[in-house]
Amino acid sequence: MVRACCGHTDGGTAKDGSPFFVERLGAADLAGFAREPEVLDLMYDSYVAYLEGIFRTVRACAAATGTFSRCLIVVDAAELSMSTMRHIGIIKAVSKIGPPNFPEGSSKVLIVNAPMIFSAMWTIVSPLLPKRTRAKVSISSSRWTSTTLLELIDAKELPQFLGGERSTADPHVARTELVPEGVKIADSEAVGAAAATSPPLKAKKIEKVTMM
Repeated sequence: MVRACCGHTDGGTAKDGSPFFVERLGAADLAGFAREPEVLDLMYDSYVAYLEGIFRTVRACAAATGTFSRCLIVVDAAELSMSTMRHIGIIKAVSKIGPPNFPEGSSKVLIVNAPMIFSAMWTIVSPLLPKRTRAKVSISSSRWTSTTLLELIDAKELPQFLGGERSTADPHVARTELVPEGVKIADSEAVGAAAATSPPLKAKKIEKVTMM
């Protein structure tokens, strides 16, 4: 349940052979997480598990190729609105998890479908990130999202909501379901384990990894 609401998962393989991951920030039910504190805590745990999955995937790619490997992270900002600002604290909390714990997992963070409101959010969130992390970030409006992504990733690897061909029914495509009301977590450890992300991408898919 938690993973279905979180909107982060492995994406596939980019054109240069490196893995990429997708985060659906704009479509996430932030109001639902804020309303259900137990689910919010599990969402944070799920995000840590997702980052650990990135770390394992990057290590698997490096072992398969014998070269240093990092991944591309695509953050879909579509559907962000002024109401998102009410829950900026959740975004700030999530943004602080990765840099100190998984600083070298990504080579680039590409924020796509960025609406006008995103500039205000970035002003608040970016000072919380280390300089080296900010340097990895590129921002693209909806007008240029498809062109930008297709330069890096084949359409067959991209989900349909990013202009690609992969169906949203694919279990590896990020989902963002609404958080149910009145959720009670009887066994947080069991649910937390179920929220863990998929295993690393198979190394046999990786032919060559180049730095971006």
